[in-house]
Amino acid sequence: MVRILPEDAIVPLYTTEHASDLIPLFNEYDMELRTPTLGLIFGKGNIEFRWEPIKSVHFELRPTAGTNIFRLRALVGQNAVLNVSTNPPISFDVRINHHNVGLNSGSTPTGNLAGLASATRFDEAILCDELKFHIVNLHDYFGKWIPYTSQSSAARRIALSDDNWEITIDGVENLKELLDELGREGGYAITHVGVLRKRNKQPFKVAEALEQMKQLGFFLSFVEGRWCHPKFLIGMRNEEIVFRDLPARGRITQWDNNWRWSPSEANDLDQAYKCFVSKWNDPNLKEPIAMILEFYVRANIYHVVELSVLDSFTAMDRIASAYSLENVRVASDRIRQALTKAGLDTQNPQRELCKFYDDFYRIHCPRKTADGATILADFRNGVVHGNHAIVPGDMKNRPKLDDDDDASNPLLPFPLRIAAGEFGLWCVEMSLLYLIRYNGRYSDRITKAQDVPIQWSRPFAT
Repeated sequence: MVRILPEDAIVPLYTTEHASDLIPLFNEYDMELRTPTLGLIFGKGNIEFRWEPIKSVHFELRPTAGTNIFRLRALVGQNAVLNVSTNPPISFDVRINHHNVGLNSGSTPTGNLAGLASATRFDEAILCDELKFHIVNLHDYFGKWIPYTSQSSAARRIALSDDNWEITIDGVENLKELLDELGREGGYAITHVGVLRKRNKQPFKVAEALEQMKQLGFFLSFVEGRWCHPKFLIGMRNEEIVFRDLPARGRITQWDNNWRWSPSEANDLDQAYKCFVSKWNDPNLKEPIAMILEFYVRANIYHVVELSVLDSFTAMDRIASAYSLENVRVASDRIRQALTKAGLDTQNPQRELCKFYDDFYRIHCPRKTADGATILADFRNGVVHGNHAIVPGDMKNRPKLDDDDDASNPLLPFPLRIAAGEFGLWCVEMSLLYLIRYNGRYSDRITKAQDVPIQWSRPFAT
């Protein structure tokens, strides 16, 4: 019997030993700075990625001997191009923001220039046979076993694929220590490294790879409930580096212990990915899904619950539009019909929240029903329009969110606002899971049941 050994873990090109460690990209490399006013400036320098206070690529250049150090002050505030003599050469669009001069008695003045890189210059027509990438702040998922170079091993391989592409993502060897540190202190850490390949093993253009990274980034952001786009992209051809995009425009969010619907096993993650890609590749759904996720992620990471509900409601409005419900004029009816499409209309928010609104409607607006769609709509209207003076029987009557001297209108308590925020997020993630036709395992935000089979009360629409 032939025993098939597991493939070795993918080796990351960049690592973080501790959360929020800066990442050296190039140390003591020959560099050439093309400036608009002083021409070419040569020297040696360093480039590093920093997480704080903002995520950015910093460069520092020490001009060669003979350069007029004092003239360089005029470059501060200018845009330039920084070329690094690596193989292959790499060019950055940069902005010079610092000039320093050192004066020591009896020696030649020294100085340096520093600034930020905004983008990497590259040719999107370059061919690769694989693209290596790094992922920041991704949870641990139970997948295939992989051995590390230290002889340790772990079940950390995630394999995702569609009809044309395959993606392998491995947790880094110190993943447990990084996740423990992130849980205690927050911040950022490279937790995974991955490789993108064509299933037919044929080369592909950088432009194609970047589109796949965008797709993967939106998927992982949905899975994690915060921005989780791939970073530090390295294109390979015949095992040689042919392309780098180190700033990489994809967004990432610092670690937070926010709720996420995602399963714990990589097999379910692959099922969700296949479902996601099938809808992402639909030209009628790609942009709506991207916009829905913009609002969903922002709602999930907000610490202001009123803004979270506002974004959840807007995401649900976009889901309603995906079902061609934009002509339904009453907002609560649009949301209700969108929830009905997935059989979610029977789920109500927390009991105490429903009772609060039901008591209010019974007294001030008997024609209203305290269901999820109505509560979300009235909460949203309270955020956007502020308090509404009570008029007997008026359909615009709603519990107030802002404290004032109107004793006839009760102020919605903070714990119930949190419940409204959680319900809004539940509506979005469940509606989107139904839209992509996912029927694997998930974690339920309302019941707090984790890693359970998803049960749809309605069959998927044809």
